[in-house]
Amino acid sequence: RNPCPMLLPVPTIASLLAAALALNLHYVLLGRPFLEGPLTSRPVLAAGNAAVGKLVRRTLTREGVPEPDRTETYSDGTSSGRVDIYEPEAESVSLGEPRTAIVYFHSGAFIAGHRSFGAGVCGFFASHGAVCLSASCRLTNSGDGVAGCIQDAWAVLRWTRANAGRLNINPSRVVVAGDSAGGLLATWLRLGLPLPRLPCSLLLGQDLPPPAEGGRGGGGGGGGGGGA
Repeated sequence: RNPCPMLLPVPTIASLLAAALALNLHYVLLGRPFLEGPLTSRPVLAAGNAAVGKLVRRTLTREGVPEPDRTETYSDGTSSGRVDIYEPEAESVSLGEPRTAIVYFHSGAFIAGHRSFGAGVCGFFASHGAVCLSASCRLTNSGDGVAGCIQDAWAVLRWTRANAGRLNINPSRVVVAGDSAGGLLATWLRLGLPLPRLPCSLLLGQDLPPPAEGGRGGGGGGGGGGGA
């Protein structure tokens, strides 16, 4: 029996506090606008991303953009996720020859986005003879920061190469590409950089240096790509 009927039981109070923290309601104590907390919280962003992904996919299908031929799960033993695979039409490739593969990373500032965003780009590349893979990566609101995004990007690349025979692709002709945040992930892989040891913002809001005269590297924050 509760000796203080006006007070909530301790487990209930703990649950309410946990829910408030999960929804970032404490942001108001830091002087931030009230809606900023819930709208940037993990549960709301996760639900929003899932809904946006379905909406984008449905809209693109209605506009005639091809759907992926299949969706698989990638894993390198430490990271895993889902990847949409777009196969080229038979007449666009030489029979029996391993194909070029393009691994695409979506935009979303590392806090939003969905692999369905790559449908248009991947459909275009597939129509020109490449196998295109649009990958999902952890977002920063997963709790692992940008390092989690980079770790998943490396996992996709390793998985693609490890499954080259089954996918009928040439492991020495794997291209990484992406838009915005995805372009930064592609740049990170192309440069062969390791995982950051400390939390970092990965040049958010900054531009990478322009390529040297006559060079092939570089690229801005709006996109990137290259062989890997």
